[in-house]
Amino acid sequence: MLAGAWLVLRPSVALPDWLCGVMLVLGAAALLRGRYLLAGIASGAALAGLALLAALDDRLAPSLEGARLEVIGVVEDLPRREARRVVFTLRVESPEGLPARARIAWYEPSAVPGTGERWRFEVKLQRPRGTLNTGSASREGWLLRQRVGATGYASGPGGGTRLAPAADRLLALRGAGAASIERAVADPEAAAVLTAITLGFRGGLDSATREALAATG
Repeated sequence: MLAGAWLVLRPSVALPDWLCGVMLVLGAAALLRGRYLLAGIASGAALAGLALLAALDDRLAPSLEGARLEVIGVVEDLPRREARRVVFTLRVESPEGLPARARIAWYEPSAVPGTGERWRFEVKLQRPRGTLNTGSASREGWLLRQRVGATGYASGPGGGTRLAPAADRLLALRGAGAASIERAVADPEAAAVLTAITLGFRGGLDSATREALAATG
């Protein structure tokens, strides 16, 4: 199954849905005939292809590219604080027709949104994209793996308004735990690793730490 998924995800163009369906049928037929290797390759390719199509379908519509919208949603991860902005992933609740998740950068914010809080933002949205250099990570690929279907930005103190302090109680509890680790651990890199392995928030890990953890398991 892993080999089939690898083969399907190697090309730069996604397979059409009808071909994924054909491979799924072939995998079932091969399984009934006892040809387990062929069944695994075909089913792995079909499932990976369908998952990729679902992720690509959940992207911002081209007609909304560059549109400024009022978006309401729940902050899903730990916001990353930078010099002039705060960056976070928003689980979009309204309006309808937008992707399920959006990556938002808020410039000159009036506050840092908390994990699990519901906010309203005035944002300008675009489809996920990013430059790709040889030997470096693909930002667009990372956004696709995170199921982020749009990116955007808000500007100024009036760009965002908090609507509910704990709209998602589980996320809020995890966010409080991450804040406790940050206060208790002086080394930011160590705090990021502890937060990732205990609470699942991996946004604070730098690229070198990610590579080390991937290499060591």
